[in-house]
Amino acid sequence: MKQTCSSSAALATTLLLAACAPNIRLSTPEPVKIDVAMKVEIVQKPSAEPAGGAIATSRRSRMTEIQQLKNNSILGENARGYLTVHTISPDWLPHRAYIEKLVRDENVDRELLYAQSARESGKSMKQVEKEFAELFRQNAFLGELVEVSEGDWQKK
Repeated sequence: MKQTCSSSAALATTLLLAACAPNIRLSTPEPVKIDVAMKVEIVQKPSAEPAGGAIATSRRSRMTEIQQLKNNSILGENARGYLTVHTISPDWLPHRAYIEKLVRDENVDRELLYAQSARESGKSMKQVEKEFAELFRQNAFLGELVEVSEGDWQKK
């Protein structure tokens, strides 16, 4: 019974407060207007990509074709760290100019990469070329042509 009295008292208090409370309006006479002003600035920041980034992108774009030519023993990695046209089979002769351009472009990028590496490391260009040549020999797939010493070619 005690619980019923307290519940009744709470209800009575709520009704009394509701009757005495002013009329609260939750709507506005006009729609709410929001004035938003924005300023957009487009700023080109210097690339965080190292100078080798453009070279890496260029090299990646021809990687598949070079690998196909290596798989066909047309190209090989020479002892100085550059690509060499080894043997162009008759089936590939119509594409000779393209193959030679591909090799030229790759070797120009490699030379730029080696020069950058030489500057950063303080090593000679010949030393950097030698180190990259060794890296290419180690990373070559089985069956690819590599020049182990000047003029001495073998399949890995």
